[in-house]
Amino acid sequence: MKLNPTLFCDMIESLSSSQKDWVTKTGFGSILDFNLHSYPKYLSYIVVKNFDCDSCGIMVDNKILQITENDVHRVLGLPIGPKSVPFIKSDSLAREWRKQYSDNKDPFRVAVKDVLSVVKDSTLSDENLKKNFIALMFCFFFQPPSNSFIRQKLLRFCCNLDRCFDYNWCEFVISCLKKTTRFWLQKDETEYYTGPLPVLLINVEKAIVGVILADVLSFLCCVNLFKVHHGDDMDWDLIPKV
Repeated sequence: MKLNPTLFCDMIESLSSSQKDWVTKTGFGSILDFNLHSYPKYLSYIVVKNFDCDSCGIMVDNKILQITENDVHRVLGLPIGPKSVPFIKSDSLAREWRKQYSDNKDPFRVAVKDVLSVVKDSTLSDENLKKNFIALMFCFFFQPPSNSFIRQKLLRFCCNLDRCFDYNWCEFVISCLKKTTRFWLQKDETEYYTGPLPVLLINVEKAIVGVILADVLSFLCCVNLFKVHHGDDMDWDLIPKV
């Protein structure tokens, strides 16, 4: 995983009262409580490695810890509205968004850090703030970039920014989870993982407090054995990129 989640946490803390008010009213209020500041690397690797794309679940001792839209809602609090998140084929929305970064040498390559800075430097809850906030949500909770730049294709979403609760964002997360994990596994794990890792990691907690506690303990034992087998002094940067 290329982006450190603490960047998003810091951005949340910097939001003004009016900006937080918009985030809450449009349906993303739970995101304001997000406080995952780092990804445990070897646990992340094993969780992704054991994800079954067909059943949309984590393999735990020959059983499936399934991840559903309701689980995404429970973990991130994203709305499960009646409509799918709409995307259009036209580049017009992304082109309009790029205007605020016209001073960049290449507005087609807008760095995530630049968008974070723009949000932190503003106290307004205008259209730019709303688009930037959702663009950053895409980066951290849906389909993170494999580099340091915003995925502008995702900016083709066409919806009422003040009524995001009308849309099923959890459905979109599940779609991204299946697609990105399948791609990562097919690439022999040589690419950065670009899926919604927070959903996978926090859903391990679901099982720990749920009815399949024994299975998860077995899973965590496997994690520990993986570490013991390779040694504490292993160069963890050699682990496939997550």
